[in-house]
Amino acid sequence: VAAGAVGLAWDRYRSLGHAVLGAGTTDAPAWLITRGGSLDRRRVSLEADGIIGWTVRQSFFQRRAGVATVVAATPAGTGRYEVVDLPAEQAWALVEAVTPGAGDAWVCR
Repeated sequence: VAAGAVGLAWDRYRSLGHAVLGAGTTDAPAWLITRGGSLDRRRVSLEADGIIGWTVRQSFFQRRAGVATVVAATPAGTGRYEVVDLPAEQAWALVEAVTPGAGDAWVCR
């Protein structure tokens, strides 16, 4: 059982990822691409104009590991999309890259 759990954790770790496309260009909107899961992998592409809010959160174990979960809220689809286990110092930089100025509105630590 332990070997299976370690294998599943490794597979989930390998499938984590995100990208910000089109940020900083005036002619194209920015896109947030996020990926995650293990047995049920999923990839989500969100246009920056469709994101209505952000949440950055950390569990007890995430704080110990120095990572955070960034949640992009949308009015459509499932309503929230997560970028899991992002290094904590990069969390607000991701928010700023996708929606410039959004990180300045609410900074809670």
